[in-house]
Amino acid sequence: MADNIKCPECGETFTCDPDGDCWCKTYPVIEIPDNLKSERCLCRCVLNKLRQEQATEDN
Repeated sequence: MADNIKCPECGETFTCDPDGDCWCKTYPVIEIPDNLKSERCLCRCVLNKLRQEQATEDN
């Protein structure tokens, strides 16, 4: 079931639909820290930040 979520980080509202065609399913696979794991999507800004941090750690 689709749900509208407001990101606490950037304030953007986005749709989360984990059982459907959610946008996050096309996002590159990254490691999600335990404190951020949830049944709901994380906003692009949070995923982008994590992706950047992980890319920096790999270098």
